[in-house]
Amino acid sequence: MPKDTRIIVIKREEQIIIPEGETLIESGDVVAALTLKENVPQLADLFN
Repeated sequence: MPKDTRIIVIKREEQIIIPEGETLIESGDVVAALTLKENVPQLADLFN
């Protein structure tokens, strides 16, 4: 995960999850993240 990046919400099926330190991202999750513009390519590579 790039520095200065935060996962702010995860949508899993019909459930909305506000992630905490131990929350895992699972296959099929939809993730919203907040990061710096220069980190977007690195973050996109993690999820592709």
